[in-house]
Amino acid sequence: MAEPVDITPSSSAPMSVDVLCLINESRMTYGLRHQDYQRYREYCTNRIRRLRQILKLTQSNNKTTNVRKPLPQEFNDARFLHLGVYETERAWAFAMELKQESGSSMETRQRHHLVKRLKRASQHAEALYNLCQEQTVDVRTVLDVKAYASLMKGYLYFEQQQFQEALNQFIESRTVYEKFTKINSTAEQEALSFSAIDEIDPNIRFCAYKLQLSGGQDIDGIVSKHHGPGLGQLKEQLAKIGDDKSKDQSLKTLMWRDKEFTIKNQNLAQAVFKAQDLRKAINTSDASAFDAVLSAWAEADKLAKKALKDDKEATAKVTSSRSAAATEDLNNLFTFVEYNLFGSSIERNVCLVSQVVEKSSGKKPQQAVKLYDDILKNIEYIWELPQVKDNMSLDGELNVLSLYYKGCRCVQVASAYNEMKKTQESLAIYQRGQTYVVQAKQALSQIRSFADDALLKVTDSDLADLEQTIRSGTWKSRAAWYLENGSDNVDNEQQVSQKMQQLDLNTTESLLEHLDSYPSNISPENLVDFPPKFQPVACKPFYFDLAANFVKYPEESLAARTEKSSGTGSGFWGIFGRNHAWLEGNLSDEQLGQLTPEQLENYNLQLKYNKEHKGHESQHELMAIILLFALFASQFLILWWKKKHYKSYQAVSLGGLYFFPMLFGFYAGWYRFLVFWTLFSIVNGFVMYKASRKPLEAMTPRMVYKWFTVVYNVSFVVGVVGYAIVLIAFFGIAELFSAGSEFIQVGILMLSYGLYFGVLGRDFVEICTDRMAATIGYYSKDGLPNKYLGEGICAVCGYATSDGHHATLTTDPSQRPMFSDDPVHQLTCKHVFHEKCIRGWVMIGKKDICPYCKEKVELKQFKRNPWDTQQQLYLNLLDGVRYLVVWQPIIFGAVQLAYYLFGLD
Repeated sequence: MAEPVDITPSSSAPMSVDVLCLINESRMTYGLRHQDYQRYREYCTNRIRRLRQILKLTQSNNKTTNVRKPLPQEFNDARFLHLGVYETERAWAFAMELKQESGSSMETRQRHHLVKRLKRASQHAEALYNLCQEQTVDVRTVLDVKAYASLMKGYLYFEQQQFQEALNQFIESRTVYEKFTKINSTAEQEALSFSAIDEIDPNIRFCAYKLQLSGGQDIDGIVSKHHGPGLGQLKEQLAKIGDDKSKDQSLKTLMWRDKEFTIKNQNLAQAVFKAQDLRKAINTSDASAFDAVLSAWAEADKLAKKALKDDKEATAKVTSSRSAAATEDLNNLFTFVEYNLFGSSIERNVCLVSQVVEKSSGKKPQQAVKLYDDILKNIEYIWELPQVKDNMSLDGELNVLSLYYKGCRCVQVASAYNEMKKTQESLAIYQRGQTYVVQAKQALSQIRSFADDALLKVTDSDLADLEQTIRSGTWKSRAAWYLENGSDNVDNEQQVSQKMQQLDLNTTESLLEHLDSYPSNISPENLVDFPPKFQPVACKPFYFDLAANFVKYPEESLAARTEKSSGTGSGFWGIFGRNHAWLEGNLSDEQLGQLTPEQLENYNLQLKYNKEHKGHESQHELMAIILLFALFASQFLILWWKKKHYKSYQAVSLGGLYFFPMLFGFYAGWYRFLVFWTLFSIVNGFVMYKASRKPLEAMTPRMVYKWFTVVYNVSFVVGVVGYAIVLIAFFGIAELFSAGSEFIQVGILMLSYGLYFGVLGRDFVEICTDRMAATIGYYSKDGLPNKYLGEGICAVCGYATSDGHHATLTTDPSQRPMFSDDPVHQLTCKHVFHEKCIRGWVMIGKKDICPYCKEKVELKQFKRNPWDTQQQLYLNLLDGVRYLVVWQPIIFGAVQLAYYLFGLD
């Protein structure tokens, strides 16, 4: 077992013990990280025994010795104080162990032992406080022990329900820890103090609630208004320790980028303010003056990194409600220090660039390029600092700086290419630099201006000077190239001479007319002729197609084309040819003579339709686009609704499925359907009424599943027969029996009836299943069951099965087998059910889980014949019908509304 580090100060120095750190390390290491109070109590016992052995306070092991050795009158070993801490912790851990074992229903005897252990912990803590006052102990340790003793007394009074005394003790302890947060020098001590305050605050709030104090939620208000006994003396002691360790608080507060943060580390604060003072005193035109500033900021950066590391380690050990704020202050301080460090480095490099350019007169730009590379690298380092990219203004300033110094670097690189006689590369680099300048201007306009406390700034005049430098360099590069290469080409000289002769400064022609030649005179007056000069052009004849509707074509040629397109043969292609001629209204007289009166009337309606819609092809395209958009958009909308809120989607779907066909039946006069719908509604309403009664009758689940099994089987058979009739009519087998057109109508009608009532039965049985299961109490859709499932009880109907010895011996009628003749089915989860009940739950009620434990049920257990597999496939088919019956009318209704709003007919 690891031993804590021994603290044995010299006789001249007062003893010091960090109680919070000591107990926190012990608690987190030996059990309390997982709330194991027994392990922690055993550790405290072993630690006390070990300390007594080290301090030579043990007695000989005999029956006559029962008194402990007293502590020496004077000592300078802090382990004597550790002994009192661990004795207090052992008693407190024993009390918490009793409280944890008892739970909410604490017995009188256990509560007596709990209070007794807390009283022992309070006595040990008070004895430790008195011992610290008698010995040579520093003031901070005395106050730390005082807060610890007050906390133990507060726990004791709280359990004894003496809330006024408990409030006094809790406030005393909180006052000490709050003072420690302001004078601590390490991040761990500060975090431990904040954690102790977080543990005390709920107790203060509860005591204020019991005492009916106003403002019970405002802890600071309660503490400020409280004037308990001994609090004045405690504040005097705290004032002494505050005077000993206080500093000028104004020096510890920094305001940067509209953020105020406090520097609690004294060494770090001194380093930061020292670096700031050096920065204000230097001459920015001397590069060597920045060395001392950079050294000071480097020292501050080292201390800031150490503070961040300590804070990270302290946060890993213990967290509190204020740990995030302290960490944020440290991150802001670290960013501030790093920003000044890299910014000072950039300032020094800028100063070095100016010195290099002046000394070399621009003949050695390579050194300047290297310095600009360092500048851009430092800007990237600043960008990677914490919370920089979240600050929009600072991020924009860094963007402007980066673009500006990239442009400056391009100037130096282009100068280097000029020195090497590489004019093309130089011009390309100058163009890149001009691009950076334009981007920098745009970025500067977005942020408007740099912040007042910005260390690095770029103004509009700086960008203008850089742009002028780039233009001058571009002109010099071009002039140098012409001077070097212009006289080598004789033809080029002749072309230049010809163009010079063609120049006419007095021309009045516009530039628009001579785009292929060099402009000789450019002015606002001769850019373009306005108003333009008009020239005569050939007139295009007007054409009105209104007369096309009144042109009569020769009937003979029309009939010939119709006969040619339709064909005289009978067969597959002949059928489709006649259909095309029918739709176009191009049937011949011979074909018209073969039509029945009903077909002739339909043909005349087709001709009337063609005449009304002639010339409306664009309107038809718009209508088709609206229809396709509505069909696709509705799919995504329905899927989103179903996923987002399934209950409302299911309710609307069932309502539409139930009422829409009935309304259509009234409108179209489908009286036969209305009769079937009414009979189904009456019986189904009675079944749902029985399923929703409380208490539920024993036969109700079986009656419900029986009714919906009948509905399902009848709809299945009717649908399959109707589907078979449709297939027979489609393949022409019905013509062998001389069946007319009514034969296929019967098949479609039966198929529709089977699908519709099958879907209704599927939806209603799910509602009944959930209601019955909720009434019985063994099944909950979202949470845990409301009742305990006994041995041999069927969770579907709530009655006992013939399986289970307990069910046959009980005197409760509901716990005795009611359906003793039914076979019993046991799932893989070992729960037993009536065969009919569990089969109805799984196959009819659409529940593939156990009604009690919700374990997955293998559907193969209930597929005893090939018909069950077909039924399962049929159930999947029914789920697809719901969309056609409910949502298609709504979609087409919305499309018709869109047509009406857009004026489309």
